[in-house]
Amino acid sequence: MATREQQNTERNGERREEGGLSSKTHEVAEQAKQAALERVDAVRQTTQSARDQAAERVRKVGAAVRKVGEHLRVEDQHYIADKATDASQRLETFANYLNNTEISGLLRDTGMLARKSPSVFFGSAFLVGLATGRLLRGGSAMAAGGSSQERFESSPRPEMPSARATTGSSASNVRSPQPARGGVSQ
Repeated sequence: MATREQQNTERNGERREEGGLSSKTHEVAEQAKQAALERVDAVRQTTQSARDQAAERVRKVGAAVRKVGEHLRVEDQHYIADKATDASQRLETFANYLNNTEISGLLRDTGMLARKSPSVFFGSAFLVGLATGRLLRGGSAMAAGGSSQERFESSPRPEMPSARATTGSSASNVRSPQPARGGVSQ
């Protein structure tokens, strides 16, 4: 039988091992926590950068719409010019909203809009998708070395048959029907 001292010594040894294990576990947990916090900060910075870029793009579109409105006003198209000016002001307001609202607020507001009026939400999402696709295609055309108009004008066009070839009835233009395989030819 083990004496009381031996039992106490064994228990103290176990405690020391547990203490060593506990400090290692604590250290690993702290490292994991630090890595997670760094990852959260990186994601936050990325989303804030994307938000700022989106706000800047909205501002540029607003400026372009405002210029169109000014041009229409010069052309005595006052009604449409007023609508363009109103749209440019709304775009500027939206850009300010993007800049001044945290991502969590944007997500909350988007969710509320989706619940409150789904048709407006899905219509807006569709239009944003179209605009994003257009911007991405325009950006890839610029990266490829030219505008999309230049690429369109330089692309090969299929040859169209001439009017004479389609209206003539020469034997070379007329095809005779092919007999079906395995069928009898007449």
